[in-house]
Amino acid sequence: MAKTLRTSGDYTIKAGDGFNSGSGTNTITFDSSLVSVSGNLTVAGTTTTVNTTNTVVADNIIELNSGISASSNDAGIIIERGSTGDNAAIVWDESADKFTLGTTTATGADKSGGITVTAGALEIGALTATTGTFSGALTCVGFTVEGNITAGQVTTNEITANGSNAAVTIASSGTGDINIDAGGDVIVDVDNADLILKDDGTEFGRLSRVTADFVIKASAQDQDLIFKGNDGGSTVTALTFDMSEGGEATFGAGITANSLTTNVINSNGSNADISIQPSGTGNVTLGAIKINGTTLSSDDSTKITIAEATDVTGTLFSRGTVHGVQRLTGSGSTEVINLTDTVTLLITTGGSQAFSLADGVEGQLKIISMVTDGGTGIVTPANFVNGTRVTFDDVEDTITLLYQSTGWVLLARQNAVVS
Repeated sequence: MAKTLRTSGDYTIKAGDGFNSGSGTNTITFDSSLVSVSGNLTVAGTTTTVNTTNTVVADNIIELNSGISASSNDAGIIIERGSTGDNAAIVWDESADKFTLGTTTATGADKSGGITVTAGALEIGALTATTGTFSGALTCVGFTVEGNITAGQVTTNEITANGSNAAVTIASSGTGDINIDAGGDVIVDVDNADLILKDDGTEFGRLSRVTADFVIKASAQDQDLIFKGNDGGSTVTALTFDMSEGGEATFGAGITANSLTTNVINSNGSNADISIQPSGTGNVTLGAIKINGTTLSSDDSTKITIAEATDVTGTLFSRGTVHGVQRLTGSGSTEVINLTDTVTLLITTGGSQAFSLADGVEGQLKIISMVTDGGTGIVTPANFVNGTRVTFDDVEDTITLLYQSTGWVLLARQNAVVS
């Protein structure tokens, strides 16, 4: 049967001396399956203990530190864990103005001063923050940051711009470096085909793909392109392209090549020589040669041998002897005087010995002289304007011939007999 206890004023139930006396120790117990408070419930003591299996609160806001004028103590929720480990805590750190989530040795009785909380792990489906500071490694599987992230280290498989056609900037602090350390290859995939190099915002070079070509470009006006290396511990300049001279190349040392195609070879230095040397017994082959200077000499000061016919279209000046000498010994047969040597010296060994002279080329000179008199020498030119033959009987018998279109013409004679 329901009972109602009614009063027209306040109603106090006191056990013993009561709480406000400071010495009351008695307890009032409501023993019922349900205790209902229709109005407000005010607890003025120091501790409210709820010892239930489940506590259900219909309010959507729970306020701690209600009515305080100024707070100097930490506040939050501490979850007892017993022998499992330190208590779990979500605490507002009043001294640092931040929430700390983790574990603590404090209990609900530790109300004054600061509560020490060791930061613990947090697993959430999504996190929205204006800024973030991570003192350790940050591991995640896909997340979007609208503001900034400050971290000691970021471990990820991919960094993608947050927005359509947005740029990604990786910048060091102050004079710090940016290190890219790959266990495999470093792959740079550039859809616009230009890898641009800048110094403090100013472009100084780029690597590009132009059509199917790979292009290395020094960007600034007249900026040289220089290749350096390490030779025995010292830095050397191996190759310099002078862009102010149209890309003129200067090699620090020699050039080794199977072939070299060029229009001009200049010495690198004032009055410096140019040396072209074959290897071993190899030859230096010149398809055509033109000497635009005043001197042609051999390196060992002996002689220069030209093994082929030589056309001189200008005036040929000689400060020494210019000739080729054929020493021709007579025999029982007709010996042939060659056309490749300017001078032929006849050697007779007895009796009358015959020599033949073929037609030359127009303007060609031929000198024939007896050097050994062992008998008579008879020279018969193929075509002879002055006769048919010339007879040599004594040493120093000599003739000088000039070939014209109709045959050999006698220019001079020393004792030889023309018949």
